[in-house]
Amino acid sequence: LEKKCETLKKLLLGIEDFPLSNVPGSSRDTFGDAYEFLITMYASGAGRSGGEFFTPPEVGKLLAKISLQDPEREDGYKRAIGKVYDPTCGSGGLLLKFAKILGKGNVDHFYGQDVNLTVYNLSRMNMILHGIPFEKFDIVCEDTLLKPAFLPSAPDSVGDRFECIVSNPPYSIKWKGEADPTLINDPRFSKAGKLAPQKKRRTGLLRSTRSTACRKTDALL
Repeated sequence: LEKKCETLKKLLLGIEDFPLSNVPGSSRDTFGDAYEFLITMYASGAGRSGGEFFTPPEVGKLLAKISLQDPEREDGYKRAIGKVYDPTCGSGGLLLKFAKILGKGNVDHFYGQDVNLTVYNLSRMNMILHGIPFEKFDIVCEDTLLKPAFLPSAPDSVGDRFECIVSNPPYSIKWKGEADPTLINDPRFSKAGKLAPQKKRRTGLLRSTRSTACRKTDALL
């Protein structure tokens, strides 16, 4: 892995002064796709650990297409959406699938959260290289289960909630569950009357994610 990182470092230094913006037919998405390809190669080489921040493009496309289904439209799919959210966004690939399928101008805003600082920076860079304006995405580095960044301001506040929630949470996500009884007072979990056990980490995340949804939300985990 260290050898691969050193090779990548030399590659980046080698092209630092190359006039990429003057290459005929080039675009930000071209460089974004190249960046995503490098992430794919890194995740593949990292094995299981790589899967904690990266979802294969084919899987991401499938999740996005499922969440965009609209039986009221002739072609069966939405043409635009408001807010899309990934509570464990990793490198941001799932969020970007909506931009690729619908077009960047047809997604109002992207929201994401990840506890890993390195991965958080990867996702922000991924957004920028794919041409997503800085003011159209909010990525936060924080633990989604312990400090969710995008809870609605009020229980019935639809305006603060998301039209699409899509996520592929890592199995290594930490969840105290019953070991921290104070969590039962958290409005995200109190309605269930009982906390998910420590071993049911994804159940805890599912309950947390539901609190950011509304009746029109399509949530996929």
